[in-house]
Amino acid sequence: DIVGEDAYRSVALNSLSTGFLIASLMWVKEHEPENYEKIRYIMLPKDYIRFRMCGEYGTDMSDASSGAIFDTKQRRWAWELIDSLRIDRQIFPTCHESCEVVGTVSRACAEATGLKCGIRVACGGGDTLVQAVGNGIISPGVLSANIGTACQISGGFNEPLYDEAYRTNTFCHVKKD
Repeated sequence: DIVGEDAYRSVALNSLSTGFLIASLMWVKEHEPENYEKIRYIMLPKDYIRFRMCGEYGTDMSDASSGAIFDTKQRRWAWELIDSLRIDRQIFPTCHESCEVVGTVSRACAEATGLKCGIRVACGGGDTLVQAVGNGIISPGVLSANIGTACQISGGFNEPLYDEAYRTNTFCHVKKD
């Protein structure tokens, strides 16, 4: 059976939203089963770009946690939730820390872009979390406000801190602890 809302939230530490990866994936599964059956891997946008650069398939903890099918406390895919939704585990990529080097620029990428073949490529991070680093959120006790298309207040903590009413988002930072 599909997991209830409270059990889901206690793992993902977020409420479900239409913008999250799992919501889109489940929509395709229900409304476009012929396309769903063709899925080999799921990739977030920066992961697809990195895949094209170096041929390495994967994601980082910050982006994975923003997909809302991630065990944010354990920093891993929420396999129990994935299984309860009857989704093939094989389509979920290996998760890395954002700063991990996961490949090098391929010859094909070098020829297409002018980048030097062999340049090391890091896994990368989710946009809001990488912006948080740029705003100085690299240790606990620092908060940052971003006012733009999406307005948000962000902070870094050594362990998941979340609103028990799930009115906010809680994602993994780009580096553990």
